[in-house]
Amino acid sequence: MRLVFIGFSLILVLLFFGITKSVDDYPKPNMPPPSEDRKQVYEAYKLAYLPDGYPGKMTDQGLVAHPIYGPHVIRDFLRLYENGGGEIYLEASERVARAGIARMDNLSGSLVFMYRAGNGISTKKDDHYSALTQAQWLYVLGMLWKITGNNYYLDSAEKVLLSLKIPVEQGGVAKTLHDGIALEEWPSQVPSYILNGWTTAVLNIYWYSQLTGSKAAIDLFNQNIAPLERMLGLYDVESLANTRQLTGFVYIRTNFNEKKLEVTDGSVIVPGEGEYKLDLKGKDRWRSHLNKPKGKRQLINVVLSRVPYPEVNKVELVFNNKSPAVVNLEIANGDYSPLSTSMPTKDWLDLGTYNLIEPNARLIIDIPWEKAELVAYPTNFKKKYGDEFYNAYHFIHIMNLQKLAEITNSQVFYQYTKKWESYVEKWPSMHVYSTHDINLTKYSALKVDK
Repeated sequence: MRLVFIGFSLILVLLFFGITKSVDDYPKPNMPPPSEDRKQVYEAYKLAYLPDGYPGKMTDQGLVAHPIYGPHVIRDFLRLYENGGGEIYLEASERVARAGIARMDNLSGSLVFMYRAGNGISTKKDDHYSALTQAQWLYVLGMLWKITGNNYYLDSAEKVLLSLKIPVEQGGVAKTLHDGIALEEWPSQVPSYILNGWTTAVLNIYWYSQLTGSKAAIDLFNQNIAPLERMLGLYDVESLANTRQLTGFVYIRTNFNEKKLEVTDGSVIVPGEGEYKLDLKGKDRWRSHLNKPKGKRQLINVVLSRVPYPEVNKVELVFNNKSPAVVNLEIANGDYSPLSTSMPTKDWLDLGTYNLIEPNARLIIDIPWEKAELVAYPTNFKKKYGDEFYNAYHFIHIMNLQKLAEITNSQVFYQYTKKWESYVEKWPSMHVYSTHDINLTKYSALKVDK
């Protein structure tokens, strides 16, 4: 009986801590091998196939279908098929496509492949979809229609295209701007304008329009060009010879003159974008929120945006003081590290000392750019292929801009393509890069498929 009890207890412990199956525990569908240049990438992706042939990622919860793995695998299989690999690759690409479409949800008449909260794929707290993933599905379904003539793929693609037009206010990915549209890779509290995701989505929409003659697709492509040209300079980090994301999180710290004082409410104001309330019980670094005070200090996580630059972000804070009090505010500060995905805190910079005169005092403070320059963090070298770390995103920025320049003949795109290519040549002589164990070249299998 004791052995039975121990065995049963062990099972409960394994379940409690989420220890699940390995790849070897799953049935292995008869799928052909990938191209040689994708093997190492798939290993880094922890990619394996589910019983119906759809590619998933091994997570702590087991093998989970990954929305964007389907287009990656289909594209690779179709390339092998077109290069003489045989019908086995076309059949496999269709198998993956059908398994992927079967997993999509209907949203306002469109098809979306949702990222599910809590399944080990996404860190987001709610279900959502991605313009990057949707646009890649759009193109590969267009490819399958072109090759097979099967309208099932074209009909599905047109429903995927509809998802790319749904406004962010309605749970979609189309951010309406005064001069067009920006497609959001991820829905977020503060619009993110992630450049690699945005440009990759736009390119796939264009390629789909060329395959199918879709006027709706080419119109959507054109609506993104003016905003991209206008905003491109915001991504440039000349001092580090790099490119960046436009949003980032950072802590503001309070130093009160007495205990039991705290910030109870507030918001982040991004000029031209919106006002975003501080979550009172938030834990997500990508949502502005309050942390519980400790002694005379309290950390406030704020998500800032570089989009209004040179205009500054503002933070509104509401305090619980009943009588006059004093608070000093500081903002976290740090240096760029190639192996970090966000600014590591090294020290704190003063934002000012304020007298709280009225009960429940309300302050609105400016966040000067000289004290928040690296909040919108430059691209990193955290992608590990084999045994080496690479910068994937800076090279994607360059490759995507080059293709957009060729399509549109935009001098803005040509200008930044050349500028960002020149940055790579500077990296070996720059201390910030040369002193880290990172590869300063483009990973050989990194490319923009077309």
